[in-house]
Amino acid sequence: QSDAPLKLIGQAMDYKNMLKEALRNKNQSVLICTIYHLQSWLAYIFNEYELASEMAAKCPNAQVLSSYPVFLKCDVYFLSGLISFAMAYKTKNEKWRIKGQSSIEVIELHAGYAPSNYQHKLFLLQAEFDSIRGKIDDAAKNYDNAVRAAGENGYVQDQALAYERAANFYMKQGDDHSAIQYYADAQNAYLRWGAVSKVNHLRENLPL
Repeated sequence: QSDAPLKLIGQAMDYKNMLKEALRNKNQSVLICTIYHLQSWLAYIFNEYELASEMAAKCPNAQVLSSYPVFLKCDVYFLSGLISFAMAYKTKNEKWRIKGQSSIEVIELHAGYAPSNYQHKLFLLQAEFDSIRGKIDDAAKNYDNAVRAAGENGYVQDQALAYERAANFYMKQGDDHSAIQYYADAQNAYLRWGAVSKVNHLRENLPL
């Protein structure tokens, strides 16, 4: 729990102190990148996409990424794809779409090896890509696939995110009825995950 949900400061940890100590030690590049990655996730979850991209850019070190275990490496690419497609929609800059496609390729490869861990992530990235390309039917199908696969495999945090992204998608289409339902499902899933601050954020910022 934290009074500042966009910062890793609370009962569990204080990122400022951890980062300060890590920066003093030149051998802590993995820890530094992990802290920025978690900060990037927080910014994305709270819809601060530019901040999320800035945090992610603080650790472009390919050598560090190669040292990550597979699950964490895939999480970096998953988040990178989500940020990229959000920025592509916001800025219309082609570089973000290309970067997002690169993330899809990586997650698709790992989904082939371990679908229970990565297939739902692939569905969500594909839905976001379909959305910015105007492939409405494909996007709707992939959002639902992401929700279903995440739920079946116990990834409640990703299921909550898929519900929310689907709600945003339907809002952009002018389908308020579907958006309201998906936002409600997102809130329930975030509550199951224990993300009370995110639920409060949703309730305070629903575009309805």
